[in-house]
Amino acid sequence: MIFSTFQRAMLSVEIEKVNKGYENLIEDADVTIIAKDVSKANGAKNLKEAIGIFKSRLRQKSRLICTWGDQGAAGIDHDGQEIFVNAEKVGKVVDTCGAGDTFTASVIAYLMKGLSLKESMSHGCQLAAKKIQQRGFRDLVMTS
Repeated sequence: MIFSTFQRAMLSVEIEKVNKGYENLIEDADVTIIAKDVSKANGAKNLKEAIGIFKSRLRQKSRLICTWGDQGAAGIDHDGQEIFVNAEKVGKVVDTCGAGDTFTASVIAYLMKGLSLKESMSHGCQLAAKKIQQRGFRDLVMTS
């Protein structure tokens, strides 16, 4: 429906539910973000394996991001380049609820601003780290 309604909509998909078959959406997305649990359910033991499992499903010029909590994130850029970004070191973990959504929203916002996938993922990791060190979302602000 999206492609028949809009000439060229940018479509992002976040896959975080296991065993629902949402992986079939990868082929249609411009940006796909896959959660650690989904990667593990598909046989991945780490970030490198995760992007290896899903990259064959990408269509040309699309991007893939696999997240792995405190291990950071890995991605495939629109040119096929593999990217790895470490998670930010944090002091005390206060509230992890919404950290993944914070990462996802941040990455998409930075991509829309024209930053590279690596820069967007780095900013996403930074904002997610800030989020888990506080309760709630107050004062979470994008930089740049």
